[in-house]
Amino acid sequence: MCIRDSLMMYNRICDSQDPDYKLKFAKAVLQKDFVILNAEEPLYDFLGKNSASFFNKLIRPDCEEEFLFACSSMSPGDTYSIITFMRDKNDNYHPVDIHISKSKPFENGDWFYTADIYSIDRIETSFLTSQQKMDKYRMFMEISGVVYMEFWPDTGRIVFYDYMLRKSHILYENNIEKWHEDVKTFAVDIDNNSFEIEQWYESLVNLDSQFNCTVRTGFMNANRIPETLSIDARYISRHNADVIVGIVKRRDITQDDIPYYLTAAGKDAATGLLNKRALIEYTNDTLGTASTKKYYMILIDIDDFKSINDTHGHLMGDKSIIVLAESLIETLDGRGVVGRFGGDEFFVLTEDIPDEQQLRLFLKAMLSKLRYNESLKLGSMRFTLSMGISQYPEAGRRFEDLFMLADKALYIAKDKGKNRYIIYRPELHDSVDIVGRQTEAGVFPAYIKTLKKVIKDIAIGKSTEVEEFLEEIRSAFELGAAAVYDASDYNAIAYTKDCPRGLMSVEFMGNASYKALVEVDNVIVINNLDSIEREDKAVYRKLYDAGCRSYVSVFLSDNTGAEYIFVFYMLGEKHKWSSAEIDYLTMLSEVIYGALKK
Repeated sequence: MCIRDSLMMYNRICDSQDPDYKLKFAKAVLQKDFVILNAEEPLYDFLGKNSASFFNKLIRPDCEEEFLFACSSMSPGDTYSIITFMRDKNDNYHPVDIHISKSKPFENGDWFYTADIYSIDRIETSFLTSQQKMDKYRMFMEISGVVYMEFWPDTGRIVFYDYMLRKSHILYENNIEKWHEDVKTFAVDIDNNSFEIEQWYESLVNLDSQFNCTVRTGFMNANRIPETLSIDARYISRHNADVIVGIVKRRDITQDDIPYYLTAAGKDAATGLLNKRALIEYTNDTLGTASTKKYYMILIDIDDFKSINDTHGHLMGDKSIIVLAESLIETLDGRGVVGRFGGDEFFVLTEDIPDEQQLRLFLKAMLSKLRYNESLKLGSMRFTLSMGISQYPEAGRRFEDLFMLADKALYIAKDKGKNRYIIYRPELHDSVDIVGRQTEAGVFPAYIKTLKKVIKDIAIGKSTEVEEFLEEIRSAFELGAAAVYDASDYNAIAYTKDCPRGLMSVEFMGNASYKALVEVDNVIVINNLDSIEREDKAVYRKLYDAGCRSYVSVFLSDNTGAEYIFVFYMLGEKHKWSSAEIDYLTMLSEVIYGALKK
């Protein structure tokens, strides 16, 4: 009975309880007749004048029988957990969880009880306070701009990570011996640097209480570019666990050497979420290292967003965007990433939601959180969502495959009346034709649309101006520049507006080493100029000075010997080209190449 009505009683009791009541946990030793033989100070403080009472008389009367029955049923060595209500010094009752154990009998036949007493309401309050503190410190970690280090001597694992969207992003993880080897392998000026490296290693394995050091090594970034790392670390030994924690400040490394999604440029200005390019790169990196783990890609649209702006004003529309972003982040709680593709279109990639049942629970909780946040921040205004979902690896293993099917499911959700989600299933949805649909995110449909337009314009003779086609391609793919070169002299014969003068010729593509690459594959993809710097510093300097950071080149020729090189540039910042971008740029090059030969 005392368990059934606990919630009702707890609500009544809270109004009258002592505001100075601070009991969280205490131990007590009881004689077999329940006299308190010994107890910790917090329990005496909690009981006050009642500490002289028999322990069973401190239990709320309607729960006492249940408590006594549990104790009488115990054998020596048994431990029972009893949830009940216990009286304090002001004769108010509080919910407690008592873990009571019965000792083995002494020679005289007596025994005693030991009781571990947990205050349920105070533990709950303490837990919620700890959660708030944890969220606060995670936010501090995210905005601090440093890398965090942990070394666990029991397992020998060392990990380096930073924080993004309430979740850690691991930059490096390994056992300490392999880490030690990598630090030395990718170090520079090893003769002058080795002392600091060995000091770092020895401070970790010796569990030094605190240490500082500075090393130059490239183990922590994907391109193995040497960077200066300043380490400040401390040893912690609490709760039966030893760990060394530290912060690592990075210097001598440019934004080009850090994944775009970890930079400030990768954040959406309005919401702080990842932007479209950052989402694509993050998803490609994540799926590139995935094995059997399940991921869900969720595309989300606010239904009738234009009418919100028209009816309630653009300020309310902006607030709606923020409310949805907050609701997604709060519900996902580090189990993936959230981003905004633009306008009212959002993107979620889940990483720790193992099956469809848990996915549906997440969506239910997210919608509930959205309704709550709306009531707090939007007054009486409400909006609904349409969502399309695809799953890795069943629906595909590449970003573009998953996106296309999630986008298709989103279209179906809207077509069925909005305010719903659709999980893509090939047996149900393969027959639905949405090719050419232009979403606001504009990823693959924009590529398809551009390809269809170029083919149509050439076929009907509307245009054969290569530079017009290049401008359309630049806009669709958000390029910095594009150019077509005559492979006989490597000079540009067509190019987009504002194409840098330094890119008007690409004579380096005539080098023997470059031609050898083309013989293997006529499409050359450069995601980062660092790979060129290692081979030819002069070529690197030429491209870098012209603003180029990444490019795709397509070499095309026929039996007559006519040769052209199509090059598509990203200016100002590096770019990891997706397979969809490469495929469509190659197809567009082949179509325009056909027009050039006429």
